[in-house]
Amino acid sequence: MLYLKWKDSEKQGYVFDPAKPIRIGRSPEKNDICIRKETVSLQHCVLYLYQTGVFLEDLHSRNGTWLKQGLVKRQVRGAEPVFSGDKIIVGDLVIKVIIF
Repeated sequence: MLYLKWKDSEKQGYVFDPAKPIRIGRSPEKNDICIRKETVSLQHCVLYLYQTGVFLEDLHSRNGTWLKQGLVKRQVRGAEPVFSGDKIIVGDLVIKVIIF
């Protein structure tokens, strides 16, 4: 299971089963997590389970998807493995990933 949490005006967090891809973007019809900000593309990125790991992939978003692992922050190119404690940056929103 994945717990995704972020701080905005409501301090939101959600639990997901990564067996089904988790889509993040601005479109409420096409995404599991809808972020209504202009810096976020309609279909921005996706988290999914592959073999025994969780992966993040940018969906050709306008501003890119960033992954922060410890002190290292890099733009997501292709499929990147995600670990508990990592942070996904979509637009100006930072989403913390907890895997349990």
